[in-house]
Amino acid sequence: MIPSSITKKVIDQTDIVEIVSEYVQLKKKGTSYFGLCPFHDDKNPSMSVSGEKKIFNCFSCGTKGNVIYFVAKHENLTMEQATIKLAKRAGIKVDEHINVRDAKTSRLLNVMQEAYNFYSFYLYNSEEGKDALNYLYSRGITDEYIKEFKIGLAPKQYDYLHQALNKKSITTIDQIELGLVKDVNGKVHDIFRNRIIFSVTNPAGQIIGFSGRIYQDSDQAKYINSMETPLFHKGEVLYHFDKASIEARKSNQIFIFEGFMDVISVTKAGIKNAIATMGTAMTREHLNIITRITKNIVLFFDGDEAGIKALKRSTELLSQMNIVPNAVILPDGLDPDDYIRKYGIEQFNSYIQNNMKNSYLLLYKLAYEKVYLQDFNSVESFKNEIYQLIRMANNEVIANYFIKQLAEDLQLTEESIKENFNNTQPSFTATYQNTEYKKEENTKNIYKKKIVKVTPNVIFAYNAIIKQSINSRDLLSQFYETLSIDGLIRYPGKELALQYDLLSLLCEFYSENPKKDGMGKELLFEYLKDRPASYQLAKKICEDKFIDGKSEQLFNDSLRIINEYFKKQDNASLYNSVIYSKNSDEIKRTSDEFLKMSKEQKKIVNKEEI
Repeated sequence: MIPSSITKKVIDQTDIVEIVSEYVQLKKKGTSYFGLCPFHDDKNPSMSVSGEKKIFNCFSCGTKGNVIYFVAKHENLTMEQATIKLAKRAGIKVDEHINVRDAKTSRLLNVMQEAYNFYSFYLYNSEEGKDALNYLYSRGITDEYIKEFKIGLAPKQYDYLHQALNKKSITTIDQIELGLVKDVNGKVHDIFRNRIIFSVTNPAGQIIGFSGRIYQDSDQAKYINSMETPLFHKGEVLYHFDKASIEARKSNQIFIFEGFMDVISVTKAGIKNAIATMGTAMTREHLNIITRITKNIVLFFDGDEAGIKALKRSTELLSQMNIVPNAVILPDGLDPDDYIRKYGIEQFNSYIQNNMKNSYLLLYKLAYEKVYLQDFNSVESFKNEIYQLIRMANNEVIANYFIKQLAEDLQLTEESIKENFNNTQPSFTATYQNTEYKKEENTKNIYKKKIVKVTPNVIFAYNAIIKQSINSRDLLSQFYETLSIDGLIRYPGKELALQYDLLSLLCEFYSENPKKDGMGKELLFEYLKDRPASYQLAKKICEDKFIDGKSEQLFNDSLRIINEYFKKQDNASLYNSVIYSKNSDEIKRTSDEFLKMSKEQKKIVNKEEI
């Protein structure tokens, strides 16, 4: 965590009017300046900026804060990243360890930008590029969208990118670390070859990875993505989020699609608040990022079996966050690009407007379309599918609606449906988890995947850190500096997601209020009044008499327990990366290869040490 003295200096020495006017056109009225608020769909200037008080305030949507918060929110940066950016601009020196870390990140981001520059140049200045451009144009992707989405082309030749980056004095080590090239027996070759390149950016719009798509007949995989790198973590990345989040804030709505081409196609149709996952299922990390912007989510998946499965999985994950999403599925198995090319933009937008439904209602409709009422087995299968939805939703309103609808559609009494439901055991969650478990078992070799369990003492340690940090900025700072990675609190896993969110909120509060030494439970409860799950946890922690809010020994013990937990996670992650490929379900090393490893390597991945 950046010291509060640095944060205060940045706020004091930065002209907030000058900074905000770079994003928003301001006009002076009295002692303040006014402009259109960039954080909602503002029609009349409702945001004021006070140079004297060094704050901005939107009287319409209620967003307000200092210059650091404005830049962080507008550019999708963390408070620390925004502070560093403004500190550099003002010539304020930040801590040396932050500078070192920031210097490496900046260097790697520069490498990715240079790689994109090469891919972009090759697309427009090579014979291969002509074919690739014709393919893109045939898909309706114009030069304007090629530039906006940072699309390029990887050559067929095995090391053209490597040669180009060498000329820029970029080390081979950095190229390998970022997954751009690979060294095979001393011969370096490019990872992406003969593919159209889609750039993947972080929330600040900086390139952190690539996805390569074939554009000619081939038996290769349609897409390959960057491997996991210091910049790129596939389970946390959302395509087009940097631009879509700005529109999502204004409209208070975001669309989630399955692929890159879907996002590009709907952007052309005017849906600019569109994102996609990186070819993976929706994760808790994805949703944590999205729900910071809006909780009004629209799931937009294909109508095939895989798309419906993805819709169920995402709906279930959102239900755990008390969010009921809307959803759209196109007819005849068409994806958005196919539909737009076949029927046009106007009909596409009309279809969305007329067919967007609560995802549970849509899943009910899809299930009902398959039932044959004269077939007993078909009816039973339909009932069980809806029972799974009811359990997944864990919502009394949805449960009552579906029971009533089932009774009507099957011409049965509500009482008989309720009785049958209560006597039915399997839930969708359990069925799905069992299916995935069996699938994983079939791909395993000798070694089982390591999973570090969250024990009660880890939960207690997190709760203790939270309780002590509510009234102490310094203790939170110690926790943050000890356990943060790249300036962010480490995510401990979904079982501790609420604790993680509370710690993030405390960090944000102290960053916005540099003069506050503590937050206090009353103010914390006020912040959480619209988040019932987090509120209940905070209340439970504050009332826990076994947690001493002032014990230095308890804090140090809690810090040690959490640190040990993360060490086990890191060792498990290393073990799993040795046994399993990071990019597929295939085994990366056989048991014989494991036996050939050095004693030191074995020690690290040995199951007894995890």
